[in-house]
Amino acid sequence: MLKRADVAVYDLIKGEAEGNKIKPGAVAFGVKAGGVELKICDEVKDKVPAEIVAKLEELRQGVADGSVAVKLNQ
Repeated sequence: MLKRADVAVYDLIKGEAEGNKIKPGAVAFGVKAGGVELKICDEVKDKVPAEIVAKLEELRQGVADGSVAVKLNQ
């Protein structure tokens, strides 16, 4: 997994510039918001079968749209 802090920071600054004031406290940037993604390392990605990559993308989409439940802090 790759945490996309760059996406979170960009979105927060862009929102502030557009008039959406940043409120103190935690802000969640998960899969749906683009704050977390799956990264298959360049060194091995050609060795990962296409059906595995497709299944991972299916699961990522399910997490993003809520059809796959994720239990946090367990």
